Amino acid sequence: MEKWLILGRALRFEELALQGSNQLNCRMLEIIHTIAEQNLICIRESLSELGHLMRPKPGIRIKRLWLNAEWYQSHRSELGFFTPAVKPPDRLWQYCVNVCQKAGFNPDIGTIDRCLVGRNLNRTGRYAASKAVSIQIGNVEWEYDPQNPGYYVISEEGRSKSKLQTYQLQNCAIAFNCKNLHAAKVGANSYSINL
Repeated sequence: MEKWLILGRALRFEELALQGSNQLNCRMLEIIHTIAEQNLICIRESLSELGHLMRPKPGIRIKRLWLNAEWYQSHRSELGFFTPAVKPPDRLWQYCVNVCQKAGFNPDIGTIDRCLVGRNLNRTGRYAASKAVSIQIGNVEWEYDPQNPGYYVISEEGRSKSKLQTYQLQNCAIAFNCKNLHAAKVGANSYSINL
């Protein structure tokens, strides 16, 4: 069975299943795919081709590229809308679709992120469903706070107490509830593809 580090100690997947809030027996964050070396080379080539299109995101030190559509929301309004964005290379997008299907969905949009300096914890906006996949290319320190049980979104008072967890990830894909606080601190030559 594959193991990975959480706060400096190895955990098996069964242990993660017991960490759900409100006594639900569900995995809050799960590694769903490990990237094979030949795929890693192809993904890095695609990301290299797209690198010049990545732009700094205002307010945080991150370079981001939206795939297929970009969410725009005015600071003065709760309303938002999608605008056309970069169409990713077919081979890269098909790989992303195949990985997301392991989590039970087909993505419509995504982002490629490259952190310049540590990333602030955030919850993904309302444009996205709660189930998300993040493909980690390279070494990534991933922080996650499983306050919402499973893939549900519940009121502030119904959430469990904060339990920020840190994961060391490399060349893998994870499924998680993106309405929980999360952050990826991406190392040099590393990327996070979020779907």
